[in-house]
Amino acid sequence: MFDKLYQSFRKSARVSNVLILFLAYLVFAVVILPWASSKLKSVSHGMSPVDLPFSYSTEQVYKILKSYGGEGREWYTLMELTIYTVYPLVYSILAGMLIIILYSRLALKENFIKILFLIPVIALLADYAEGFSMVLMLVNYPYKLETIAALANVCTQIKWIFLIAGVGLSAVGALLVLIRYIHFRFIVKSISR
Repeated sequence: MFDKLYQSFRKSARVSNVLILFLAYLVFAVVILPWASSKLKSVSHGMSPVDLPFSYSTEQVYKILKSYGGEGREWYTLMELTIYTVYPLVYSILAGMLIIILYSRLALKENFIKILFLIPVIALLADYAEGFSMVLMLVNYPYKLETIAALANVCTQIKWIFLIAGVGLSAVGALLVLIRYIHFRFIVKSISR
């Protein structure tokens, strides 16, 4: 199954698709997420989304959920079911395609690129598990789901680790492709003359 997913991404990994995804990412980062967070703060007495810190305890989660109030919990649930369902897809597909394009240009072995491609996939799955856990806690509030809260915390940590790794791999890959281009374009060309 993973191999089929990778192959479908490999076929779609083109610069034009990356540019479209990057524009979608910018729309989320610059417009949608700030608007949604601002609305959450306005209806929940200045509180931010629960899943922004790297780690949190069950007590912290339920303290934040309580401070949201009914309207804030309702808005945050809506955010989780809409915005936070689409946004992880955008950033994961973008990172996956960048990894495929960049590391293929560096002539790395296909199996190694598949392993690197797995990193944004894990970030996506962790983000979805985190979101599902949050929704469960929100709709069951005030009943405390301590195991779900602990699971959400673990998923948040995995999401951040793999998201940062995916962004880092994309940045390193872009830098290596640029170095390779400069090396062959200017250094090798000037030596051969």
